[in-house]
Amino acid sequence: MKLNKFFTNLNESNRSYLDMFRDIITLSDNLENREHYIKLEINNIVRIYKRHDRIIWGLRTYKIFELKRLILYNGIGINKEELGKITERYQKFLDSKGMIFNSFSQINYDYIEGDMQHFLSLPIPSIQNYIFGWQSPETIISFFRQEEKKWIESIKGNIIPKPEDKIIFSFPDKSAWWLLPRGSCSDEAKAMGHCGNVPSEIEGDRILSYRIFKNNQWYSQLTFILKEGGILGEMKGHGNQKPAEKYHDKIISLLIHGNKIGLINGITGGGYMPESNFSISDLTKQQQTFLLSKLQKPINFISEDMVIEIYNNQDNYNHLISFNKEDLENRIILLIKNNKIYIISKLNYMTEEMQLKLFGYDGEYFVYTLEYNPKIKMTKKIMLLGIENIYRVGLYKINIIYDEIKEQYPNLIKDKDILCSLCRKNGYVLEKIIADGIKPTERMMISAISSNSSSLSIVIDAGIPIEQDVFDTLFISRTPISVLESMKKKGIPLSIENLKMILSSSNGVRDLYEAGYDVTKKMILYSIEATKDKKGNFNAKYHIPKELIEKYNIDLSKY
Repeated sequence: MKLNKFFTNLNESNRSYLDMFRDIITLSDNLENREHYIKLEINNIVRIYKRHDRIIWGLRTYKIFELKRLILYNGIGINKEELGKITERYQKFLDSKGMIFNSFSQINYDYIEGDMQHFLSLPIPSIQNYIFGWQSPETIISFFRQEEKKWIESIKGNIIPKPEDKIIFSFPDKSAWWLLPRGSCSDEAKAMGHCGNVPSEIEGDRILSYRIFKNNQWYSQLTFILKEGGILGEMKGHGNQKPAEKYHDKIISLLIHGNKIGLINGITGGGYMPESNFSISDLTKQQQTFLLSKLQKPINFISEDMVIEIYNNQDNYNHLISFNKEDLENRIILLIKNNKIYIISKLNYMTEEMQLKLFGYDGEYFVYTLEYNPKIKMTKKIMLLGIENIYRVGLYKINIIYDEIKEQYPNLIKDKDILCSLCRKNGYVLEKIIADGIKPTERMMISAISSNSSSLSIVIDAGIPIEQDVFDTLFISRTPISVLESMKKKGIPLSIENLKMILSSSNGVRDLYEAGYDVTKKMILYSIEATKDKKGNFNAKYHIPKELIEKYNIDLSKY
C-alpha cells in the first residue's frame, strides 16, 4: 500500500504539516494506523496553536516526544535501525538551533499541550504577540506564567451583562447567580483572569457566573461551566483559584436551587488546574448535611465522610444516587474523591466486565479498589489497565499501590510488565522493587527514568551492575545532581558521551562541580559553546560557579 494514499484527506496546510512526520510514518508496518494517529494530533495542534509559527513549534515538540515514545516502548512493527538514524538526525538538527533534544526528557507532553491551550486562549497582548521559534517549553511557559500573573493583578472584575444573560438566583445583598446562554465568554474571561472556557467550549456548554453589585456595576466573583445534561465542569474563582470559603453558602444555594429547577444534575470537575475546582469536600460536614437534606432530585455527588451514614439509610441512598436497585443490595458502596463517584465492591463482588469499565474509565477506581477491597479477583490484563489509567502518582501513593499488589496478588507483583507500568508512573518505586530482591530489567529502569530521572541514583546506590551501553541509554543530559553524586560515590566513570550530554545542559557545569567532579577549563569552554542560543549568545553565565571562573580566569563577557 502506497504512503501517498494516506495524505489525501487533509487540507493543504495540514498536509504540509504531515510531511514533517513522513519519516516516522514510514517506520511502521501499519502505515494507515500510524498516519491516522499522527494526523489526529496534528489537527489538535492546529486547533490549539492556530498561528503558523506556534503550530510549527508545537509540531517540533510533538515529533520529539513521538520519537522518544517509540524508542522507550520499543514499538512492535517498527524498523528500529531506521528509527535510530531518524532520531539522531533530528537531534542534531534541533541541537544546532538551540532547541536541545535531550532537554525534553523530564517534561510531560500532555502538560505542555494543556498549558499552551490555556495560555494561548488568554487575551493578553504579550502572550498573543509572542513569537515562537526554537525556545524550550520551560522558557515559554515560564514567561507566560509571569505575564498571566501581571494580567490577573491588573483586573478590576467589573462586567456589563449582555441582554440575553439572565439572573436565576438572587440574594438579599444584591449579589446573584447569572446564567449565560453560551459556552464561552471573553468578557467573563477578562473580568475573572481566566480563559472564560474559550479553548474548551463544546456544544451544549453554558456559563454560571456569581456576581456582586456595587457602585452601580456588576463584578464577577465565580465562574462555573454548566455542561450538557446539567453537569458542572470547571468551577473556579479569580485567576483559576479555588473558590474561597466565603462563597460556599452562595454555591450551596446554587446547587439546591439548580437541582430544584432541573438545571444542575451533577459535578464532574476537570479542565485546566482541576485541583482548583470547587469540591463538595470543601464544605463542612454541617454544610454537606444541610445540602443533602434540601436536594429534591437524584444528583451524582456525595461526600466521603457521609458514605457510611448514607449507606445505612437506604432511602437517602436511593434519593441521592440513581443506580440499578440490584447493585444496591449489599454489593457496593460509594467513595468520593475529587468530585468523582467511586464504585467500590463489597464482599469481593466485582465482575471482570465491571473492572474493565471502571478501570478503563479512570485509574483512580483501580487505586481505591486496591485500598478498600482486598482480595478481589483481578487478572494481569485488568491490573495493567488500571495502572495505565492512573493520571499522576506521588511517592506515597505509588508505595501504597505496590504494597497492596504485593500483599493481595503475590503472583503478579514480580510480573515484569506490571513492574514496568508501575515504574512509568513513579520511578521511585524501584527502591521497593530492589528491596524485595527483584533485579530491575533494562526496560524497568528506562520506564522509571522516563518518570523520574533521579531514580537512576536508586539503581546506582543499590550496587546493581549496569552494562555501559545500557547505562548510556539510561543517562540523559539533564541528569539530576543526585545521580552524579551517586556515580561519584560508587566510582562509576563518566563516558565521553555522558560528559558531552551533561555539558550540553545549561546547568551541567554547576552540577558536575557540586557533585564533586574535577571540572576543567576545557569542559567549561565546551559547555559555553554547546549551550549558546541560535544567535550565538551564551545566556547561562550564572550557572558557571564563581570559584571556577576565578580559578581559570575566564572572561564571560566575551560570550
